[in-house]
Amino acid sequence: ARALSHQFTLAWVLGFAGELYWRRGNKLAAQELWEELSTLSNQQAFKPMMAKASVFLGFALVDEGHGDQGIIKIYDSLYSLIEALPMDERVHGSGFFALALGKIGRVDEGLSKIDEALGLATQAKTFGDLYLLHLIKGQIFLMKNADGLRNAKQCFSTALELARKQKAKSDELRAVIPLAKLLVRQGRSKQAASMLRKIYGWFTEGFDTADLKEAKALLQKLSAS
Repeated sequence: ARALSHQFTLAWVLGFAGELYWRRGNKLAAQELWEELSTLSNQQAFKPMMAKASVFLGFALVDEGHGDQGIIKIYDSLYSLIEALPMDERVHGSGFFALALGKIGRVDEGLSKIDEALGLATQAKTFGDLYLLHLIKGQIFLMKNADGLRNAKQCFSTALELARKQKAKSDELRAVIPLAKLLVRQGRSKQAASMLRKIYGWFTEGFDTADLKEAKALLQKLSAS
């Protein structure tokens, strides 16, 4: 993309490369790419890309413990540029906004926002990350009430089913991990280990990524118990 000297292509790649690094667990590299995307988008007036970068950078701030600052950044990005955002990006941004709200303790607002995102997803026929919205909703349910396992389990199970339908193994792993943890809390450790081992055993590479590291650690813990 850099070699092409085509600014829009570079912006597009910076956004998705940042998401990939974040998903791998390399958050610093992700943030550096999103900062570059933000600067480039401001220079070139790429409003949708500008909003996308700000949403991710805002979520990174929340993840680092700068909750209020991050929430303001996400809100401003989503709603000041909402008309410029394609529907898929609005759904994606609303999902991350919901999770960010949950992370700072505004759980009811987070649940309301994730329901809004799910509603928008029905209008966005090309939205491919529906599993992620259900995964986020399950996480927020656990933030609301640590004992409210049934709602969270239903959300995680739905996320898992959607990932399997798409034959998306990384997404399946991402959904299995919180579901397995929930099963352990319910005293169903053998079922959790079996479910997790099945998907973990599918992978032949990427063992330095965050999800696979977490899955391995959980399997080791279950084997030792």
